[in-house]
Amino acid sequence: KTVDKLIEDTEKPGISFTTKFDKAFSATPEISGKVTDNQGVSSVEYSIDGGANYLPVDEISNPRAKITNFQFSILNLLDGNYKLRVRATDLTGNTETSSEKILVFDRLAPRVGGVIFTLGSQVTEPDENGLITTIAGLQEKVTLSAVGGPTEIKIITNFKCQISNVKCEEGDGVQGESFDMSKNPDTGLWSGNVSFPEAGIYKLTAKSVDGAGNETESDLSEVKV
Repeated sequence: KTVDKLIEDTEKPGISFTTKFDKAFSATPEISGKVTDNQGVSSVEYSIDGGANYLPVDEISNPRAKITNFQFSILNLLDGNYKLRVRATDLTGNTETSSEKILVFDRLAPRVGGVIFTLGSQVTEPDENGLITTIAGLQEKVTLSAVGGPTEIKIITNFKCQISNVKCEEGDGVQGESFDMSKNPDTGLWSGNVSFPEAGIYKLTAKSVDGAGNETESDLSEVKV
């Protein structure tokens, strides 16, 4: 009779979190919560990539009980935003997945690294003065690396002066257009296209924002159009 009742069970486990996700973590995240089920809890797993991959939690109190607490620590995280889900299975195989929580891990302010400019498949090399040269109206692809877990990077093109000017002062720059960058999930590199409406010297700045709201601006290069 007990076996028959278990086989007929269709009620899924309930999952709740004790840990709060309203603030960024700066140390190894320790996640805890509770699972309930009308028959008993068999296993609890977690995912930090939105459910693509799961690992068993570190600890379950009262295995096979109707109420069990779980706890796990997530080691070796890089700065960034992680899509956290917990999946629980009961004694008869019913499975439930929690709603998604955004876990923000933040130790460093976002910073961009090396940058490459390309026109089609051709890399645009800087001249002896460090200037990248391009043509007005053409789209130039910018690819760069970044650390600090940015969730958003924009390239801002600041017009400095006409090419005919003998002297181009740093203070001549005025805010130009803003171009969104996108992250390649396989390589971790960010890329996007920029263009320049008219001839002149432009200063390129990268504006980065991470999941904790930290914002930085970095000078990338100057472009002669």
